[in-house]
Amino acid sequence: MPMAEESETCRELIEETDLLKERIRELEASEVERRRAEECLADEAARWRILMEQSRDGIVILDQDGQVYESNRKFADMLGYPLESMGQLNVIDWEFLYPPGQVMEMARSVDEKGDHFETRHRRRDGSIYDVEISANAAWFDGQKLIFCVCRDITERKILLELLSRLNQKNDLRELLKQVTELMRGWSGCDAVGIRLQEGHDFPYFETQGFPPEFLLKENSLCAVDIHGELVRDTHGSPVLECMCGNVICGRFDPDLPFFTEKGSFWTNSTSDLLASSTEADRQARTRNRCNGEGYQSVALIPLRHGDHNLGLLQFNDHRPNRFNDAKIVLFENLAANLAIGLVQRRTAEALSKSEQKYRTLVDQSVSEIYLHDLEGTILEVNQASVNSTGYSKDELLRMNIFDLHPDQLYCDEILSQWRTWPVGKPLTFETHHKSKSGRIFPVEIKASKVRMDQNEYILAFVDDITERKRVEKEFINQKIHFESLFTNTNDAIVFADVEYKIININEQFTRLFGYRLDEIKGRNINEVFDPHGMAEGNYASQRILSGEKIEMEAVRHRKNGDAIDVLIKGAPVLIEG
Repeated sequence: MPMAEESETCRELIEETDLLKERIRELEASEVERRRAEECLADEAARWRILMEQSRDGIVILDQDGQVYESNRKFADMLGYPLESMGQLNVIDWEFLYPPGQVMEMARSVDEKGDHFETRHRRRDGSIYDVEISANAAWFDGQKLIFCVCRDITERKILLELLSRLNQKNDLRELLKQVTELMRGWSGCDAVGIRLQEGHDFPYFETQGFPPEFLLKENSLCAVDIHGELVRDTHGSPVLECMCGNVICGRFDPDLPFFTEKGSFWTNSTSDLLASSTEADRQARTRNRCNGEGYQSVALIPLRHGDHNLGLLQFNDHRPNRFNDAKIVLFENLAANLAIGLVQRRTAEALSKSEQKYRTLVDQSVSEIYLHDLEGTILEVNQASVNSTGYSKDELLRMNIFDLHPDQLYCDEILSQWRTWPVGKPLTFETHHKSKSGRIFPVEIKASKVRMDQNEYILAFVDDITERKRVEKEFINQKIHFESLFTNTNDAIVFADVEYKIININEQFTRLFGYRLDEIKGRNINEVFDPHGMAEGNYASQRILSGEKIEMEAVRHRKNGDAIDVLIKGAPVLIEG
């Protein structure tokens, strides 16, 4: 080869080598990025799970029939039930104020816009307490779920919050359908099936080629007695029958020719196997239905990941001698890889579904939710935070929590308190927030310190209490007005409780009857002022307590015994709850 051509060839080889190295670096970088994405997904799912479990409010998720779909421990504690038993309850088990029919209608009518109302709940012990409920509906896996955030308002009757869910396609069945089709075509067997765990049993999840009658009879592996009850072993677990049960449970003897070192079973002639072995050899009583259906070649391969039994692969053929050692090894390798794939898929799907579900629930909460570090840097917010402040999510995630406070005089003091604040200790306080438009509004903040990934954060639920403050101010004004009327009116006024015991009187009452409050407080009003005609007075009091307003002329007695004619006007009133 001429020197020029040889030099050109070397140059081309060097360029190809450089390109190959660059491609390898790209692939390595892609793998690192994939792993980083998986870690972020796991962190996100853990974060939203903490939002659920660390909530200081009771959270219950209902289906559209009112059945409990999920509950946090706080709500179970509010009702007095163990968390483990919450799934057995329906909303009508604790709803006290609304009748069952109306409760079901409320559940059906609630939508993504949500609802907010007050009601009363019945605890397990029968006691009743007031709650305020924020409810939203969301769609998750094609099913309507109602996310309810419940706050005990026996002392304080204002509460806002709620969460909901999402819908995601599950590709597992389609995946295994394709797998069974491929295995049937590749193995050349008449029938192929996959059993997967479902509770204590391992029914067929996907099959190709088995007749319906066979699947109906062989679907369950659980042994039953003559009464149809499950047979259980010494540990209380159902006994799995037949050779499939042996393979799944790991009951095998590798010294026998029909078992492998990895626990697979195979035979090229079920007829010869039954004739040449005992039930003791076969490790358990066998149903022999495969042989009864005419299948001679049968292979059962465990789907196992570590110590966890996922199920098995089954290969059946009516012809004998369809398998050999090499083919069984290939089956086992296929099963091992499929098991890894199933675990990874289930983990990824569960992680994705959990992250999406709790992201949906949190984003649909009517309470603002903030997660920030101990320096105040905002790390996560929900949609309510965006709606309330007017900032976009991206803007909020570039802000400090103190940017929302119009008065930043005490920032350093608050930061110091956060560092020494115990994990899990709740704190409720009122302050003001400032929106992007400059609007300043009162808020109630319920916060606690949480620990994630060895780091500490502040988790805060924030509610706009503008309306509550307006109502409180109106109540105070009304109270002042009422007290002014009570003090300055020319009429004699007396208040009595439901047992007719005197609570309070005004000065005009003292002038008219001669009694001071300390002389008659707690005494029966009719006994004091009408000792000889209590029946009439008691009847009038009963009418008032029943909600009736009365006006009547009567004779009453002063402290000195003098009888006077009076015009009595009575009405029921509610004083300070």
